[in-house]
Amino acid sequence: MSENLVKYEKILEDYKSGIYGNEHLSIQTILRMANADNLLDKLTKEDLEYLIDNSSDVKMKQLYGTLLDKRRNRIVE
Repeated sequence: MSENLVKYEKILEDYKSGIYGNEHLSIQTILRMANADNLLDKLTKEDLEYLIDNSSDVKMKQLYGTLLDKRRNRIVE
Protein backbone atom coordinates (compact mmCIF):
# COMPACT_ATOMS: atom_id res chain seq x y z
CA MET A 1 0.00 0.00 0.00
CA SER A 2 1.55 3.27 -1.12
CA GLU A 3 1.89 6.38 1.00
CA ASN A 4 -0.58 8.14 -1.30
CA LEU A 5 -3.17 5.41 -0.82
CA VAL A 6 -2.81 5.64 2.96
CA LYS A 7 -3.27 9.42 2.72
CA TYR A 8 -6.31 9.01 0.45
CA GLU A 9 -7.97 6.51 2.79
CA LYS A 10 -7.31 8.80 5.77
CA ILE A 11 -8.97 11.71 3.94
CA LEU A 12 -12.03 9.54 3.18
CA GLU A 13 -12.14 8.38 6.79
CA ASP A 14 -12.02 12.02 7.95
CA TYR A 15 -14.86 12.87 5.56
CA LYS A 16 -17.00 10.01 6.86
CA SER A 17 -16.40 11.14 10.44
CA GLY A 18 -17.62 14.66 9.61
CA ILE A 19 -14.33 16.57 9.51
CA TYR A 20 -15.44 18.34 6.32
CA GLY A 21 -19.02 18.90 7.45
CA ASN A 22 -22.17 16.84 7.22
CA GLU A 23 -23.06 17.61 3.60
CA HIS A 24 -22.65 15.13 0.77
CA LEU A 25 -19.52 16.23 -1.12
CA SER A 26 -17.89 15.10 -4.34
CA ILE A 27 -14.53 13.39 -4.12
CA GLN A 28 -12.99 16.41 -5.87
CA THR A 29 -14.38 18.76 -3.23
CA ILE A 30 -13.21 16.52 -0.40
CA LEU A 31 -9.69 16.34 -1.83
CA ARG A 32 -9.62 20.10 -2.41
CA MET A 33 -10.66 20.72 1.20
CA ALA A 34 -7.87 18.38 2.32
CA ASN A 35 -5.32 20.26 0.17
CA ALA A 36 -4.79 17.10 -1.87
CA ASP A 37 -6.32 18.09 -5.23
CA ASN A 38 -4.09 15.82 -7.34
CA LEU A 39 -3.97 12.85 -5.00
CA LEU A 40 -6.00 10.55 -7.27
CA ASP A 41 -3.50 11.20 -10.07
CA LYS A 42 -0.70 10.01 -7.80
CA LEU A 43 -2.25 6.64 -7.02
CA THR A 44 -0.55 3.68 -8.68
CA LYS A 45 -2.26 0.98 -10.72
CA GLU A 46 -1.92 -1.32 -7.72
CA ASP A 47 -3.54 1.30 -5.47
CA LEU A 48 -6.48 1.64 -7.85
CA GLU A 49 -6.87 -2.13 -8.10
CA TYR A 50 -6.93 -2.30 -4.30
CA LEU A 51 -9.61 0.40 -4.15
CA ILE A 52 -11.72 -1.36 -6.78
CA ASP A 53 -11.49 -4.64 -4.89
CA ASN A 54 -12.29 -3.08 -1.52
CA SER A 55 -14.96 -0.51 -2.38
CA SER A 56 -18.63 -1.30 -1.90
CA ASP A 57 -19.81 1.87 -3.68
CA VAL A 58 -20.55 1.26 -7.37
CA LYS A 59 -19.85 4.86 -8.39
CA MET A 60 -16.48 4.83 -6.64
CA LYS A 61 -15.59 1.52 -8.30
CA GLN A 62 -16.41 3.14 -11.65
CA LEU A 63 -14.24 6.15 -10.83
CA TYR A 64 -11.31 3.95 -9.83
CA GLY A 65 -11.83 1.77 -12.90
CA THR A 66 -11.78 4.80 -15.19
CA LEU A 67 -8.57 6.05 -13.58
CA LEU A 68 -7.04 2.59 -13.89
CA ASP A 69 -7.94 2.45 -17.59
CA LYS A 70 -6.30 5.85 -18.11
CA ARG A 71 -3.12 4.60 -16.39
CA ARG A 72 -3.04 1.54 -18.61
CA ASN A 73 -3.60 3.60 -21.75
CA ARG A 74 -0.76 5.96 -20.81
CA ILE A 75 1.62 3.04 -20.64
CA VAL A 76 0.50 1.74 -24.05
CA GLU A 77 0.72 5.12 -25.78
